[in-house]
Amino acid sequence: MITWYESGNNDGSRSDLFLQINESPIGQTATYAAAVYAIRYHICTGWHSMKLGPNAQPLDSEVERLDSWLHRRWFESLANRQQYRMMHPECTGWSWKRIRHERLPYDVVDAT
Repeated sequence: MITWYESGNNDGSRSDLFLQINESPIGQTATYAAAVYAIRYHICTGWHSMKLGPNAQPLDSEVERLDSWLHRRWFESLANRQQYRMMHPECTGWSWKRIRHERLPYDVVDAT
């Protein structure tokens, strides 16, 4: 069984904006990878690894570390999206076509 989570608008169109969280690696429940696909704004965050703590609760340190990449506020207003693009220029210029032809950035966090 593979477990993942999606939230938002994901129909494969230019207006897509969603968060996806996958097991990483598949088959275990301690580490996951999350990405925001904000295709309508030509932004894709790439995949960001995260560890869960006891009882599958997110660790405060992981929430803080991922805030500047994945928090919803970055995609809610033009000003926030502009700030996000300045902070993460590698996350700009993404489309479904580009995603099909290029590998998304992926950070790796030691799961030990």
